[in-house]
Amino acid sequence: MEEGTATPTRDEPPQIVLDATPRGTVYLRLKRFELYPFQAPASGHVKGAGVRTIQASIVASSQALNAFLSEQGHDPKRFTLDKAVALIQEGDRGNTAAEAGLKERTQELQAKIAALNGKIQDARRQQEGQQPEKVRK
Repeated sequence: MEEGTATPTRDEPPQIVLDATPRGTVYLRLKRFELYPFQAPASGHVKGAGVRTIQASIVASSQALNAFLSEQGHDPKRFTLDKAVALIQEGDRGNTAAEAGLKERTQELQAKIAALNGKIQDARRQQEGQQPEKVRK
């Protein structure tokens, strides 16, 4: 898990059978997380050591998925990964839309803060302008 607030979505993660042997079945499971603030951590640090027998990766593209499968000894060409690629693309579109919404909201809040700072400055100027009159009275 990366630094920041990562919350799992309520979606049921798709499972793709990679290998089935008498010892067990190996699945590719794509779990989607929403990571705020939609950026990689500045430190690049990943928290926790994780479980050694379960390999995990943050996959943001079909190329990254193919690379992960290759690293784990599975040929990506053997599998139909259309559902996985569609999920990755949907997540990317959702993150892009959410990022745009957050940027817009940030700009709105910055405008409100600037307006309030302007009002505070005006009030201070008025108050400073009225102080000599109070002293004279």
